[in-house]
Amino acid sequence: MSTVLQHQLQVGASLTLGAISLYYIYKRLASHVADDRVHHLNKTVKSDIGSTDTSDAWLERAKLLIGDSGIQNLKDAHVLVVGMGGVGSFAAEFLVRAGVGKLTIIDGDDVDPTNRNRQLCALVSTHHKYKVDVMKERLLDVNPAVKIEALAKFLECEECLTLIESGGFDYVVDCIDSLQPKLHLMHAALKSCVPIVSSMGAGGKVDPSKVDLADISKTDMDPFAKFIRKRLRRQFGILSGVACVFSTEKPDPNSIKVTDGSRYKKSYYGTISYLPAVFGIHAASLVIRELGYKKKIVYTKTKRHLLKQGRSAAYNSDFLTRQRGEQEGEQDDDEDEP
Repeated sequence: MSTVLQHQLQVGASLTLGAISLYYIYKRLASHVADDRVHHLNKTVKSDIGSTDTSDAWLERAKLLIGDSGIQNLKDAHVLVVGMGGVGSFAAEFLVRAGVGKLTIIDGDDVDPTNRNRQLCALVSTHHKYKVDVMKERLLDVNPAVKIEALAKFLECEECLTLIESGGFDYVVDCIDSLQPKLHLMHAALKSCVPIVSSMGAGGKVDPSKVDLADISKTDMDPFAKFIRKRLRRQFGILSGVACVFSTEKPDPNSIKVTDGSRYKKSYYGTISYLPAVFGIHAASLVIRELGYKKKIVYTKTKRHLLKQGRSAAYNSDFLTRQRGEQEGEQDDDEDEP
């Protein structure tokens, strides 16, 4: 083999080895860069989730609409939301996204697979977790500065008045689907002069354009609202003073299912994904507007009733004493109960 050929082979081998070496060096560097990027991303995400930033920068759009005073009014507010189902979960989220500073949420239920079609807290990953725990984590991810008290319990009738009187609430959002606790919560709010908005029946209905807000005395075409009016009058002498989210659409009678009667509940309707959310949005909108702007949106007769305590059975302790025994007997035997 000639000297020239040997030299060419040596040069070729050197170039080949050099190329292979450069390839492995490049591959190793690329791997390090990718690892650094992933590490930086994970660090950023964890930092964001655990952030305790209390600035109002994230509320810029809301501030443009309702002003600094409106934002401050909401930050200073404490709202009670009872029921974290299809209505309550959306109501709670929109209250926090508007800047409400403190929320107490109550629900003793855990997430069931059947909740996934309509409830904000219901995911495959949250099955069998308490709804209030899931919602608390979610709401803190929206605003780390919000104060959340999450009570994983069912609100009992006899607890309602004590809860409202001692809670320091600026507003109550009733999203309970059990009759007697719902009635007692309304009565407790009125007796304590705390504004309340109550969700009527979203089940068995599909038309969001039929959803409206009104005083309980002005609700119509809603069988559940009619029944609530009757029981409020019979048990507590209450005729008005409760703002309600209701629908004028008649529920589909073929979508009802009878239960065993546990948790004060005899039956329930089938429910579509979006309608409970519409109810929750209406409830949250009323609270946000009334607290933010400091003015009454839904006219109620609460003040007039309070001024006429001597004539109104709603706040007459003798009337309530006489009715207490009757409430127990009538709780489950009303023919009009939906």
